[in-house]
Amino acid sequence: LRRLAATIRKSTTILLPAWKKQLKNLNQDILMLKQDVRTRWCSTHDMLKRAVRLKTAIKSFCEADNDLHPDLDLEEYQLSRREWSIAEQLLEVLKDATLFFSRSTPNLASVIPVMDVLDERLTTTALPGSKTSKGVPYDPAVRFAHKFAQQVLNKYYELTDSSECYRIAMGEF
Repeated sequence: LRRLAATIRKSTTILLPAWKKQLKNLNQDILMLKQDVRTRWCSTHDMLKRAVRLKTAIKSFCEADNDLHPDLDLEEYQLSRREWSIAEQLLEVLKDATLFFSRSTPNLASVIPVMDVLDERLTTTALPGSKTSKGVPYDPAVRFAHKFAQQVLNKYYELTDSSECYRIAMGEF
């Protein structure tokens, strides 16, 4: 999805007009795929949200036998059924964090409680047999990502013990 979005955006004379034509033919709003930007923490969520919304257009745009643009070779950007499932599961997982951290009043005292909530959520969803809100078991790749995220979270959680600012904010100094 990252590569497809970048490829369409960079190809202003070929792919971008073909993408807009594809959306128009499917009676969808003319929307660009969102870019995933490393320096913007919520951009992965935004990218996945837009991609899932435009799933039908993306799938048909990347098909080898697309009548609208038979000259374009976009098969390498096709996502398998499993990859779409993973994208949808990651979107669900990232939604809660994105909504929480997009609040207008973040503060230092809320960091530790939020880390606790994230740790609990990651622990639960990383377990075999854990399910999405739709009752579908999480893909093993998503569960592994949860375990990895939990390790990173624990690393930062341990660092808060040595920070006077966090200890003051939590009333433990």
